[in-house]
Amino acid sequence: MALERSVVCCFALSWSLLLAVIFTTTTSAEKIEIKADYTGGQVWNGVTYFNPSDSLDLNCITTAPGPTSWTLTVPNQPPATVSQGSGARLHLEPTGSGRNMKPVKGGQYSCTVGNDTADYYVNVLDGDSLIPKNLVANGTAQTAYLRCEQRFRPEFPLIWTRRLSDGTEIVLNGVHMHPDGTTPDMNYTVNVDQETPRDMSNVHDGKKNWTLKIRSHEGRYPMKTGEYQCKLNTTGTTLTHKEIIKTVVYEATPDVKIDGTAQSQTATKEDRFSLTCIYSGSGNEERVKWVLNGTSRDSVLSLLQLQQQDPQRHLGWQVLVDFNETFAPCREPYHLSHPDRRCLSDARDPDHRFSLMRDRHYENSSRQQERTSILEIRNVTDSDRGQYYCFVENEHGVNSGTVFVRVKDRWAALWPFLGILAELVLLALIICICERRRSRTLEQEEEAKPLNETTDNDRSTLPADNAAVRNRK
Repeated sequence: MALERSVVCCFALSWSLLLAVIFTTTTSAEKIEIKADYTGGQVWNGVTYFNPSDSLDLNCITTAPGPTSWTLTVPNQPPATVSQGSGARLHLEPTGSGRNMKPVKGGQYSCTVGNDTADYYVNVLDGDSLIPKNLVANGTAQTAYLRCEQRFRPEFPLIWTRRLSDGTEIVLNGVHMHPDGTTPDMNYTVNVDQETPRDMSNVHDGKKNWTLKIRSHEGRYPMKTGEYQCKLNTTGTTLTHKEIIKTVVYEATPDVKIDGTAQSQTATKEDRFSLTCIYSGSGNEERVKWVLNGTSRDSVLSLLQLQQQDPQRHLGWQVLVDFNETFAPCREPYHLSHPDRRCLSDARDPDHRFSLMRDRHYENSSRQQERTSILEIRNVTDSDRGQYYCFVENEHGVNSGTVFVRVKDRWAALWPFLGILAELVLLALIICICERRRSRTLEQEEEAKPLNETTDNDRSTLPADNAAVRNRK
């Protein structure tokens, strides 16, 4: 009986503790809040938007004991402490005056007392409410995303624009025309294009937040990289404010490829051979590097990193032309062959086998402002076989194109013909020998026939009158 009473008491005590915890948690979440005191501001759709010159007080109302701390959270940044233990009231006002005036920072303000926290979002209609996110992308990427983050909740739609070289400004939202004016431009898409604000506070994928999607539909340069503008779209609201617009810069590493669709090419021994590296987005300064990997299997990244420290450590790697190469006047037979030809110094190329050129005709006809670097090899040898890399560098990084080069003998195309000819000669000899042996066999058979067979044969050929005369005798 005593045991049963003990079990009942323990069960009742456990339920009491659980209810106490639930009650404590519920009352703790309900006993803290933030109220704002302000003059001015604009209210639309139940949300208050402050002007750059407005001031406000945030009051943290709570019954919990302890000091109050305030933090500010803005998109993609950790919370920043605004004040620590300074009281329940937080006064926010612009600083400076005139053109130097800095308005109140927009974002989520949180007051914390002990383990309790309350939030209040401050929307300020000023230029700092749009945060441009500049992008440096890989030059070989097929798609790029440009973003302008907002310090608004809910967020407003954005209008994306691009100013062309002739001064024309095009709006990239919706369907718009290609610069040629005849076809729709499929290179730009704004992923979310509603006409009303939207609560994006719980959306972590920036591609959904009125992001501008850029595709390399017809080549990236010169139409894709550069400056874009994102503008706050408050059309359809009662809010009045100065135009809020920001510039987003899109840059990329070079786009590099080796001319030709094949992954390998073939050079002829003791002949000339050239490789054409086509690249775009390198800027005004040409920085090209040609490297041959004859035997090593090192990765390209390790090559770039280790070569800067000790090029001798790369067995099998040969830097044919470096980024900061010093060129010398070309000698015979190069000096008059091509106006853009550049040759290496005697120390770098004692045999004068390597030189660089450019294809001006291709460059002038390219719509993507592409440039070329042609590596020419004179008097090809077996040592020229291997994987060739063309590295192109700009201020944003390095990209490369690669191709494998095989070396064949000058008379390599003749060997199959000689093989076929040898087969035909051998076949003719075999036929002649067989016919000769067959003729000898027939002659021997004729000589070996019996004599009686010959007499009988002769008799059979005599006339009938002669046979009758012999019989009468």
